[in-house]
Amino acid sequence: MKERGFAYLGYARRGNMGDELLFDIFSKHLAPRQLYLYPRTPRELVSHMGSLRPPRRPTLLLGGGTFIGGPWWRSHIERSALLVQPAHVVMVGAGAMGSLAGQPGGESTAREIASWRSILRRCDEVTVRGPLTQQLLADAGIDSEVVGDPALLADLRPTTTVPRLLGITLGPTSGFRSAGAEEIITKIFDAVVTLEAHTACWRVRVVGANFEDVEVSAQLVERLRAGAIEVEVTMAPDPQAFADLIAPCDVFVGQRLHSVVVASVLGIPALMLSYALKCDDFMASIDRLDAAAMSAMLVDLHVERAHHVAQLEDETARLRIELLAAFDAALARLAGDMIETMHAANGIGLAAQQIGRALQLCVLDLRRADPDFTWELDGAKPPLDLFMPMTVANPKITVVRGTDELVYEEGCLSFPQIHGDVVRPDEITVHFQDERSVPHVLRCDGLLSRCVQHEADHLNGVLFIDRMEKQVRATINDAVKALAKETREAAKL
Repeated sequence: MKERGFAYLGYARRGNMGDELLFDIFSKHLAPRQLYLYPRTPRELVSHMGSLRPPRRPTLLLGGGTFIGGPWWRSHIERSALLVQPAHVVMVGAGAMGSLAGQPGGESTAREIASWRSILRRCDEVTVRGPLTQQLLADAGIDSEVVGDPALLADLRPTTTVPRLLGITLGPTSGFRSAGAEEIITKIFDAVVTLEAHTACWRVRVVGANFEDVEVSAQLVERLRAGAIEVEVTMAPDPQAFADLIAPCDVFVGQRLHSVVVASVLGIPALMLSYALKCDDFMASIDRLDAAAMSAMLVDLHVERAHHVAQLEDETARLRIELLAAFDAALARLAGDMIETMHAANGIGLAAQQIGRALQLCVLDLRRADPDFTWELDGAKPPLDLFMPMTVANPKITVVRGTDELVYEEGCLSFPQIHGDVVRPDEITVHFQDERSVPHVLRCDGLLSRCVQHEADHLNGVLFIDRMEKQVRATINDAVKALAKETREAAKL
């Protein structure tokens, strides 16, 4: 049985810091499930058909950051859903493109968002980057929850701040609202001059987040140096390298959305050079949608740095909790899929290893078994119907002192029609977490104890046939060899 992984629809491996960061975040927080980068264009799909092996009926993960309201994305998602036949559709912290109602382009945006209703209603949950996306969806009759940008979960560590070091990331300016490259560079130059006049001896570090940023970064550096401002420039499309370069900055100015997200994770007061809805959407999500002029705002970020840092820490911590809850919901579906598989096979237990995944996770359901066992869960004895089927993650088993060792005939979903006597301790205590990472303690005996031990063995690479006495194992050796041969032949098909 092959685990249902994730088919990721989004940009990655194209040298853009923000896209790489998002893909890394999804890969980390959805592990150990497989994250399959789905082709983005018909040409890529055709060229990869022979080499890629997507998981069976995966969860379709709508990545890419900002895509809601894009006609190309809509057709791509619809086409992909037909091809992969997803078991679930998941969206975490997505953003919308376009304009709000009452703004230029607002009517066309509303019409396109309305065309997304069928896609968004297929999602188990609709979680979005910020309140502006939430408003656009609400106008189309679609409920959503603001959880922030997924990149806020990046594991980036702040470092010692270098006083009066200003970080700047500037990208292609064709998308800026009513402003070209020269106008934006002039505004940045004037802001740096104002900052220098307020507090002398500033240095500027220009960090490109994409190789497309080279030309405009060079123009900015030339202008700053002409004004006798000390400046250094470098390129860092790799997320960790980018973070390392801006981490010491006192304050930061960013045009690329995820440059400001990274600065926020690092606790650096940042000014967003907004050029699209997605920029304002993120800043609104962390309550930083300031309307002050650039020069005045930069001075304020420096002078009131402690206040801005504290506010950033509060807002990003709040959104991280929301994001982790959204990822937990996606991971909980793995346990749900395993329970479905276990029930379909009329089993009472199933371990992740049995579906090809090396993770410390199993599921149990003994409601239909003879209740010839006792149990105590977290110091109480709830009815089985209240906690089964149950998910057991990271189990730590302790044998109760003085308990008997009993013989019982066991079977296994991985060894159909094969049974044999196995000796195990009768009473155990197991510390574990459920699918929401909530810790529990279970004390049990009889069949429940045996089932927990059997599945925990799977998690450690031990099979029930490995626990059999030699004479018992000898009686089933032929059947085990026949099953192994059958499995190898099936794998060749």
